[in-house]
Amino acid sequence: MIETSPETGALFKALAAAQAQMLPAVKDGKNPHFRSRYATLGAVLQAILPAFNAHGLSLSQHPGMDGATVTVDTLITHESGQWMRSSSSAPIGGRKDVQAVGSAITYL
Repeated sequence: MIETSPETGALFKALAAAQAQMLPAVKDGKNPHFRSRYATLGAVLQAILPAFNAHGLSLSQHPGMDGATVTVDTLITHESGQWMRSSSSAPIGGRKDVQAVGSAITYL
């Protein structure tokens, strides 16, 4: 589910302009188990933040936990005060220790 501020015109205009400047994220991570490559969070941020910053956008993510479920809220804001937010969640799994929580946050 995505939530937005009451007005979104300036936000969506800035997002469109930023996306026009973004380059693909470099696949700088390797997963030997699946013999695959992936873009790390650092590579994704390097791909988007220059364009975001140039258009008055910011990105923040906020992890949380409710019992056996981990959540991550992602918030994109614009210098106008307009914003959009989405939330994702995943079960912690059987272990229910800090490593399991961290793993769930990483996947989200």
